[in-house]
Amino acid sequence: IGLFLFFMLYIQIFSTEQFDKIPKSVGGGKPEDAVFNVREKNIDTVQSMGVPQYTSNGTPNMIYGPVGILLRTENEILFINHQGTTVKNTNDLTVKQIRAELIDGITFLKVKQ
Repeated sequence: IGLFLFFMLYIQIFSTEQFDKIPKSVGGGKPEDAVFNVREKNIDTVQSMGVPQYTSNGTPNMIYGPVGILLRTENEILFINHQGTTVKNTNDLTVKQIRAELIDGITFLKVKQ
């Protein structure tokens, strides 16, 4: 029983402290930092999900983010909103889902080393 409990504790610590530091390209869980380019008619949907406006580029499209993209498929995007969260305060992170058709484009941000 002691070995099992130690193993479960190790898995818990690894999943909360290390897994998100490993890049997705090698099988880790690190989110891809990005911003969404959103059409004006879809802005209300993105704002209702708590994604802040990043900047306006002078066209009808708006940029919202930054977000951490966990999964992208043809139909959906799963992401976490970085606003007001810290790496150590993971209890504040909520995974959100949006239909991919509502997003005109995604700009991936350069990762700080």
